[in-house]
Amino acid sequence: APHIATDTATLENVIRSVPFDRLTERFGAEGAQSILRRANGECDKPVVPKMAPKSLLSAKTFQATRGEKPVLGWLKLLATELFGRAHTDAVMFGRIPTKMTLRWSGREKGHHITKRISVPNPNPFLAYATLRQDAGAQVALEYLDAAVPRVVDACAGEVPFNELTWGLSLQLDSFESSSIPGSWGDNDTMTTQQSQFKRFFAKRPSKPASVPGASGNQSGLAQSDPTSPPSADGAGRVAPKRVA
Repeated sequence: APHIATDTATLENVIRSVPFDRLTERFGAEGAQSILRRANGECDKPVVPKMAPKSLLSAKTFQATRGEKPVLGWLKLLATELFGRAHTDAVMFGRIPTKMTLRWSGREKGHHITKRISVPNPNPFLAYATLRQDAGAQVALEYLDAAVPRVVDACAGEVPFNELTWGLSLQLDSFESSSIPGSWGDNDTMTTQQSQFKRFFAKRPSKPASVPGASGNQSGLAQSDPTSPPSADGAGRVAPKRVA
């Protein structure tokens, strides 16, 4: 068997070093072809759409602390992270969360408080996602200065600031369908983003992996033909604008 250096023992290098007839002898014709397809980066399996998660979560553990200022700081961080995740979720699935679950961990290990909280009305996650899609990232970031405190205030009343706190988590769920500009599910039609991904992942005609019986050290590994993935920047979005 050919010697292959440990630092170069990738699937591609292994296949390049083994003649096709040797692969066929060891794995059979079908198995050899399957190995070559994998080495060439080919896959016949259909692309499975990402399933919508049941909830969106942000959680932190930290050195035990007490007092309103430090704990509110952690809540602000959780809320800020969730605005970004809720925006991505809204674009992919055309929905907005309406409920939050706050989990507080403190005093001793195993001591937890869990509270269900309604998202403030009007829904700041809907407003943020719409601004991100309609007016652009900068305008949406400016909106966060007012939106994050609203979420923090909705949770603050459930936190025992006088107790030692070592962990917090905030979860978004109870989603409702909503019309988000540029959403992948907008009007139940395929958006520009989906069309681009479908074209990119479309099955290409397979080239013969090898000519059985060919002499030499040819494995039939296709030459690399890199294809740049579609740019999602601006796809399906309204051009950034400001409202006077």
